[in-house]
Amino acid sequence: MLLPSEMTGLRWRLFALLLLLPWFALSSAQAEVGDTIGEGLLSGDAYRYSTELDRMVYVAGASDLLIAFAQQTGEDSAWYRCIEPMDAPQLEVHFLKWIKAHPEEWPNPAGPLFMRAVREYCATQ
Repeated sequence: MLLPSEMTGLRWRLFALLLLLPWFALSSAQAEVGDTIGEGLLSGDAYRYSTELDRMVYVAGASDLLIAFAQQTGEDSAWYRCIEPMDAPQLEVHFLKWIKAHPEEWPNPAGPLFMRAVREYCATQ
């Protein structure tokens, strides 16, 4: 499996875009101080306090983009085959459960946290 730190050029730009695009789905929602970090990325904490609909939109976008990225790069990973048949409410439940179980991660960007949560969940399936 190709790790983000090993990516270069177009693959890195695609990966970064995949992690940022779900944020755009929530950018129209009214943000409060502390909702974003760094360059406007949604934090795990902000995800936790988002509405259920916003959380479903976020995970649907994140999962679609991660699956598309994995398919475009030819990556054959069990994690994307695991989440491909899942719908947004299922993904939202799993990710919110993971977020709540990892309060030390709340200040971090939600995109990479989603990826970690998916891989951990799928490893147990």
